[in-house]
Parts: sequence; C-alpha cells; structure tokens
Amino acid sequence: MISNSIGADIHTHILPGIDDGAENTDISLRLIASEKEMGVTDLVLTPHFNMSDITLEDFLSRRAEAFAQLSERLKATDAFSDMRFH
Repeated sequence: MISNSIGADIHTHILPGIDDGAENTDISLRLIASEKEMGVTDLVLTPHFNMSDITLEDFLSRRAEAFAQLSERLKATDAFSDMRFH
C-alpha cells in the first residue's frame, strides 16, 4: 500500500525503453536518484499504453521485461533500498 505522505510520485515514466520516458536503465537510475533527492519514497511505475501502437499482450510483455531490467540494476546497488516501487 502506498502511504499518504508527500513522498509518493504516482505517475512516472521511469521504466526503461517502454514509452516517452527513460530510454535505458542508466537514465532510469538517474531519474530515481532525482526523485529520491526530492524526498520521494514511493514510485508508481506508469508507462503509457496506446492500443494503436502495440497489442496489449506485447505491451504487458515489454513492461515486464523493462521492470525486470530495472529490478536487476536496483538489486546491484543499495542506494535505493529505502524506496518502494509499485
């Protein structure tokens, strides 16, 4: 559950390579670091889905792949261990 604190950002485009946000995991990590500096503790990863561009199945697959890539990078550092990703 997301807390009601001002430490939550409920609309982000941080997943790498999935929409108009982060192009890769390096950029994702820089965006997360910026969010952390602003006091954000909870990030909701909300990529756009446009059915005229991609099928739902392909989108869900791409989203899962992007989340797995980001998760691997996050596991490699403890810099964001106090943050929660939804």
